[in-house]
Amino acid sequence: MKHKILKNPKRLIKNNLHKLYSKKVEHFYNLSSEEILEYQNIRFKNILEHCLKYVPYYNQPIYHDFYNSFEKTHFNHLNELPILKKQDVKDFNDKFWSTKKFKIRTVHTTSGTSGKPIKINTFLEEKLFQLSTLNTWYKKIGVEEGWKIYLSGFMTPNNNSDDKFWIDQLDKSIYLSIYDINKKNLFIYEKLFMQYKPKLIYGYPSTVYEFSKVITESIDIIKILRHTNLKVVTTSEVLQPGWADFILNNVGDVYNLYGSQEGAHFASTFKDGYIYNHPYYGVIETVDDNNRIINGSLGNVIVTGLNKKSMPLIRYDIGDTAILEKMPDGWDKIHEIGGRSEDLIKKKDGSKVSLLNFHASKNIKEINLSQIIQYSYERFLVNIKYIENTNDSVKHQVNEKFASEMKTRLGNKNLDIKFIEMEEFNKGPNGKFKSVIVKEF
Repeated sequence: MKHKILKNPKRLIKNNLHKLYSKKVEHFYNLSSEEILEYQNIRFKNILEHCLKYVPYYNQPIYHDFYNSFEKTHFNHLNELPILKKQDVKDFNDKFWSTKKFKIRTVHTTSGTSGKPIKINTFLEEKLFQLSTLNTWYKKIGVEEGWKIYLSGFMTPNNNSDDKFWIDQLDKSIYLSIYDINKKNLFIYEKLFMQYKPKLIYGYPSTVYEFSKVITESIDIIKILRHTNLKVVTTSEVLQPGWADFILNNVGDVYNLYGSQEGAHFASTFKDGYIYNHPYYGVIETVDDNNRIINGSLGNVIVTGLNKKSMPLIRYDIGDTAILEKMPDGWDKIHEIGGRSEDLIKKKDGSKVSLLNFHASKNIKEINLSQIIQYSYERFLVNIKYIENTNDSVKHQVNEKFASEMKTRLGNKNLDIKFIEMEEFNKGPNGKFKSVIVKEF
């Protein structure tokens, strides 16, 4: 049972530095509704001032006029500002980046489910605040200290590799590839559970569901689960009710994280089973198709970040739908989240995998937009739109790299993959489309 040992002291340091913010995050849970509102007013004004001074996109008359129109009540008039669409952030990506100098900055990309990924700018202190928020929430839902299993789309050993998992002893983390979760590896999962007795499983809802179906076929693992206070955290996709019920009844308490890589909001399930938006992290509004504020019925989700100056987003249409229930204490409930779904790729071993398009195309900068269509276990079509001025030679290289990424992740070098160049893709009203389509077979 070979595995790769991860040795990254920097990650261990980062994963402990977040404790510097723990008291601030913890304190917020004790604030009254009046104190929360006061905080939001101050933070929003502060963010707005920062945008006008350091973020090029907001150097427009409408934002300056808005700021000058109010003294201390900017937050009360938030809905008077325009709504940003994903295409706005893509078209002017770098103009949303703060020009203020900070010591440490990281850049990553979104999943690109609405097209070309957005490059996200983040300062270290913001990342640490996010980690502190996450770890404080872990404590609230009863996640115990100990080993964690991460079902990862980036843990992808070469097809000829004997590595079946990666392990980080310093951080007590185990990484399993979402593309290699199946019954043939059950003996590995048994040994991992028996040796480490994990306290948390973290991953995409569809992947956690598939993993749960496999591990609950083991009597040994079931015995361990009965005596372990294991928690399950899902993120990025919509947690389907059927998946949640199976995980809850067979593995452990399941909780959902609802946020975005843009970092403008952070919402999560608490012990009462409801998802609450964290009011100190960001603000959520829901609007109808005419951009009118609605509450208590399905609407488009609009987010405004209160703690992210590196790439502040004010009234950003995240591309999801949800029902928002305004709560008197400031911790608004979120119901029926929609808009984050795609078909699951089928494999011959009976397993299913998600987000293949994201992982296969993520690091290929010449791709503007792509879509994978599966016709059989080994036959695929990729609709692809390249960035402007990509020549035929580069397009060929892109196709080869994309196909290679797919074959590596699905563990099958015999895949038949055809590419069709597209000029336009059919999208839904929120600008999203299914990046993976699986035909019946």
